[in-house]
Amino acid sequence: MLAQCKNVITLDHLANETVKSSTHILAAGTFAESDGTLINNEGRAQRYYQTFVPRWGTIHESWRWIREVGVRCGNQEMETWRGLDDFVYGLVEAYPNLQKIKDIAPPAGFRISGQKLPREPHRYSGRTAMYAHLDVNEPQPHADPDSPFSFSMEGFRGGDIPSADISFFWSPGWNSIQSVNKFQNEVGGSLHGGDPGIRLIESRDMSQPSFFTDVPASSNGDLQAVPFHHIFGSEEHSVHTPAVQERMPDAYVAINTDDADHFGVQEGAAVTIAVGEQEITLPAQISGTVAKGVAGIPYGLPSLPDHIELPQAAQLKQGGTHGKSTD
Repeated sequence: MLAQCKNVITLDHLANETVKSSTHILAAGTFAESDGTLINNEGRAQRYYQTFVPRWGTIHESWRWIREVGVRCGNQEMETWRGLDDFVYGLVEAYPNLQKIKDIAPPAGFRISGQKLPREPHRYSGRTAMYAHLDVNEPQPHADPDSPFSFSMEGFRGGDIPSADISFFWSPGWNSIQSVNKFQNEVGGSLHGGDPGIRLIESRDMSQPSFFTDVPASSNGDLQAVPFHHIFGSEEHSVHTPAVQERMPDAYVAINTDDADHFGVQEGAAVTIAVGEQEITLPAQISGTVAKGVAGIPYGLPSLPDHIELPQAAQLKQGGTHGKSTD
């Protein structure tokens, strides 16, 4: 598909196959280097905020790159966007279904007693030592035009902070996570002022939902191959970190005990699973916690093909060499 395009412009922060096929590459900030809105699997929209400013000035938030391209192309509306709030209002105007996202958090101009909110707790007062090897003078904190936060420990501290803008939990006399209790209506309850986020999709059926208890029958295979997610290895950003790579599991295929008996598979034996047009040979993991009729394949591991579409029907075969993959 990309080969048919005269120009391919990619906004990303990692090198990947799409980047290699691009004519123009714009270095975009990661989630920790940008502000934005995320919508989770229950349709709840929440605002997330930049943790730190990128060291290199060539890295910008994706929406800022889009604005710059729009301005260069003569888009007068984009030229009026000065901060995240302007972008959000432009987004809402273009997509009315997202109307509520402008209300999920206070705007960038929000202040309490004329003060911004601190990003860091008071223990961040030792930050001068972080840069002592570069300069004994404390650098000026970065200005943030896109949020009500400051890039420092200075700012308003109190109990009137909106729940969407609570940057850390700390209360005098409370230790560790127990300080969360001071921010809740009751232990384990909602935060003062309500939990952050707004649901964009509300179910019309308010009855208790029913859940599937049986695995759907596979229409074209022995098993239903599904992705298994791991804390270490399945996240597309951290998987490139050496410390995370040391904790990643080896690739495997997990099947139910009854299925193992049916196919005559032993723990650790090499089995070949055909998923779509691909065949992958992996050691078997047998578990009573895996649903019958399911074959679990770790998601995102570098040792596995990165273009397996799951879930889908699969055939299981015995034998083969571990790690072998064919198209």
